[in-house]
Amino acid sequence: MTTRALQLGLGAVAALTLLFTTGARAGEGHRPQSQQMAPPPRAPGASGLNWRLDRWLGVLARDAAPDARWGESLHLERYGDAIRLELQPRPGAPLQTLRNGALEALGIRVIVRGTDRLDAWVPIDQIRAVAALDAVGHVAPPRRPIGTTGPIEAAGVALSGADRYHCTSLVGDGVNIAVLDANMGGFEQAMASGELPHTFDVPANLGGSGHGTACAEIVADMAPGAAIRPVRTETLAGLQYFVGTLPFEDIHVISQSEMYLGLSFGNSSGPICKAVDDAREEGAVWVASEGNIWPGHRWLGTWNDPDQDGWHDFGDGDEILELSKVSPGSLSINLDWNDYLTHEADLDVHLYRWSVNEWVLVASGEATNGPLVDPYEDAALSGAMSGTYGISIYGQKPPSGAMAMRILVLGDDKDSLEETSEGASYDPASCMNTVTTGAIAPSDWEAGSAAVYSGHGPTTDGRTKPEIMAPATASTQAMGSFTGTSAAAPHVAGALALVMESTGASAVDAVGILLNDAAPLAEDAPNNQTGWGRLELSVDHTTWACASGATGPCQTTCDSQGSATCEDSCAWSSCEAPEESCSGQDDDCDGLIDETFECALGETFTCTNACQTEGRATCLEGCNLGACETLEELCDGLDQDCDGALDETFECALGREETCVTSCGSAGSSVCEESCGWSECSPPEERCGGGDDDCDGSVDEGLSCDSGGCQGGRSSGGAPWLWLLVTTLALLGRQVARTRFL
Repeated sequence: MTTRALQLGLGAVAALTLLFTTGARAGEGHRPQSQQMAPPPRAPGASGLNWRLDRWLGVLARDAAPDARWGESLHLERYGDAIRLELQPRPGAPLQTLRNGALEALGIRVIVRGTDRLDAWVPIDQIRAVAALDAVGHVAPPRRPIGTTGPIEAAGVALSGADRYHCTSLVGDGVNIAVLDANMGGFEQAMASGELPHTFDVPANLGGSGHGTACAEIVADMAPGAAIRPVRTETLAGLQYFVGTLPFEDIHVISQSEMYLGLSFGNSSGPICKAVDDAREEGAVWVASEGNIWPGHRWLGTWNDPDQDGWHDFGDGDEILELSKVSPGSLSINLDWNDYLTHEADLDVHLYRWSVNEWVLVASGEATNGPLVDPYEDAALSGAMSGTYGISIYGQKPPSGAMAMRILVLGDDKDSLEETSEGASYDPASCMNTVTTGAIAPSDWEAGSAAVYSGHGPTTDGRTKPEIMAPATASTQAMGSFTGTSAAAPHVAGALALVMESTGASAVDAVGILLNDAAPLAEDAPNNQTGWGRLELSVDHTTWACASGATGPCQTTCDSQGSATCEDSCAWSSCEAPEESCSGQDDDCDGLIDETFECALGETFTCTNACQTEGRATCLEGCNLGACETLEELCDGLDQDCDGALDETFECALGREETCVTSCGSAGSSVCEESCGWSECSPPEERCGGGDDDCDGSVDEGLSCDSGGCQGGRSSGGAPWLWLLVTTLALLGRQVARTRFL
């Protein structure tokens, strides 16, 4: 939940608030109408003196030892018999008119001088005397910021991508970051433990809670090489003094996770935004948290008093805006109106509690507005009971027209106004030159939905806020689990340091790079919910190639797939060849293939098969030699496929000879040639038979014949029918032989 830092604000505790008011009851029933309400009487105050401080001095005059809660209600800081107060000069007069000599004559010791106010230790018995000095315009408790922490979550530095910068030796070297906060407790211990490795100009008066120290730890986690300067800006004057030193300092980034109420109407004016602008003139970028503003905690409207009774009408005649408080605890109602320049209107805010059947006044804010009193009132209870409360606004000097007003509720996260509004950032988040940061819980980082408590724009003058979203949590030594927009802002401050180192850009230019690299979370980015998007440090500005310790595939010099390891520098190592595998390739780049196995995958060898002819063996999966396989049948007169037949896939078996019928009808011979095909039918020699055996067109040529047969060395005799029978039988035998091989 949003918490108020120690010594912040001016609200009174419940038991003492009645001393600040009349204790009057307003109205007879629920939601009283204007004619039923009368404004609580305002006691006259001393000129130039804060009204609550004036009443406290009145109590002291009556009781030398008043209830200690008076000091608590004013959040006064004591030093012996003196208290810390803020002094402003007369309207229009420079701060130099408040001379140290005149102040020291009254026992006043100046602590710090801002640009338009100073802080000083003022003896209690001299407070009225100081307020009466001609040079003094106003005396009040110092204006202090409000911290913006939230509910506990987990850490989230790695989500931003900062670790990828770190492993490429980008750590924010050469960048100086000032962390501004009212509370810097535990800073020295964090330095001693190494949580804050690089610091400079560390003052001796650090103290308070660990809020600012936790912010510094986050900056150091994000940018461990950046130098961090803690600046304890407990008051507005202290902040102004710091900014005044920037021309003589080398500060690049300012991180502040606080917000101020009642110094401007959120339109980039007022002393805080002037400080931001002055810092920008010196080249320093101001990063601020948007603030933890829960749903139902803010209202925006314009002055409306149709019956002119002095009470603001919230609508339909209701002059009380109801507030439901579920759990007991602190409750602060903060009202301001858009009159910071003219100071013409004077409004009071009153807080009521519904009791049985009537509204009971429990707290009020009723300062007299003037040139040195900002248009801001607060009514606060430190121990508010649960129940129904009501807020009313009374115009001691009503605005002349429809002047804009706003209410901010600070209390439990479940407190809820019956009518709420969106937007309206507070200082310094509302300032034009501020890099305003919203928060995303780690569990919602990928989805990109803003934390429910993360404040947002638009500003009262319509500008987009926030600029960027960052992780909402971190684990710190000073605060343990540290959560809220307070944790988000230092993430961005550290990220700027990394971008500055990686790109060589100035702080101002680094902002543009960071916003350009942000991951948009909506189609209409930038918008008033998540700005330009989620913080995402782009590796394009680094040499980052991989996550340290990761492994990945790569191609070796011999074209095998090896592995590389990501080194501490987030660069890949050289590609390491794998062990030799049964792949048919040279995996280990030694020039040999599958050398650790029986054979190389796919390699073939000749072998003798079962029928004692040549076969083939192949290296199989696992690089084991397979059995000797028969080959396809060849034209060689052998049985390659071991089926008992020779050259059976061809027309004939190589070298086989068969009888055939010649072209002249004689019985010739044909031989199976090298292609395993039959040769032409060759005729026989001429025989004595009365026919043309050798197909030369002559019958029994070269033979002599007589009545007894043929002569000339050939057998004689034989009837023609005998020759025909022999020839026919030869042809039939040849046909049978051919059919066998078809």
